[in-house]
Amino acid sequence: MKFIRGFDSLRGIAISFVLLTHLGLYIYLPDNDLFQIRVWKLISGGTGVQLFFTLSGFLITLIVLAEKSKFSRVNFKNFYARRFLRLLPPLLIFYITIAILMKLGMIQTTAFGLLLSFFYLYNFVPYLHYTRELGHT
Repeated sequence: MKFIRGFDSLRGIAISFVLLTHLGLYIYLPDNDLFQIRVWKLISGGTGVQLFFTLSGFLITLIVLAEKSKFSRVNFKNFYARRFLRLLPPLLIFYITIAILMKLGMIQTTAFGLLLSFFYLYNFVPYLHYTRELGHT
């Protein structure tokens, strides 16, 4: 698959939208409906996340179609193994950081929530074990 240069710019824009939201910069927008309701929805973190998911879906579809074209089939076992191995390094850094912050008492300690998150089951975590830090998983 060829590298698509324009996607780096779109990823950068998406990341910028998410960072603007997390930094709370929307409070500096003029206090009127045009900006607070209409403009903010275009440049908010939610828009950035949707843009990132759209790009990811497009690229993953291209990968699957290229494999199907080349081998006349898709080996989903290998496909998911490659995806997992690609995500593993940043996930390990994330989980180590979360575990350290929990140990230091800087965030709510929930070993059960951490375990569910590690196994991609965090959508089913009981509210008692939910923490915002793991909510992204």
